[in-house]
Amino acid sequence: MFDFKFRKFITPTVVGVVYVVELIGVTIGLIYLIVEGFRKDTTTGLLYLAGSIVGWFLAAVLLRVINEGLVALTRIAENTTELVDLMKRNSGPPTLG
Repeated sequence: MFDFKFRKFITPTVVGVVYVVELIGVTIGLIYLIVEGFRKDTTTGLLYLAGSIVGWFLAAVLLRVINEGLVALTRIAENTTELVDLMKRNSGPPTLG
């Protein structure tokens, strides 16, 4: 966390916790929306309830894809760093022929 030169990535370590926090935030927001819908009238509340169920699953999938993308980018960066280190140890880039 206090690696100010960013030699080690924390994304793969914390992404699971971040995903749970995101889902909790979406759930709280949708519960608030449903309650407000029922305060207005029953029909609005039922519409918000149905829409919220679909919306929650869509949000969960979207957040999952975004988080997986972040982890994939992090792993690409880690692997690229390893390749550069290997090339330096083997005295430069490979040659053809």
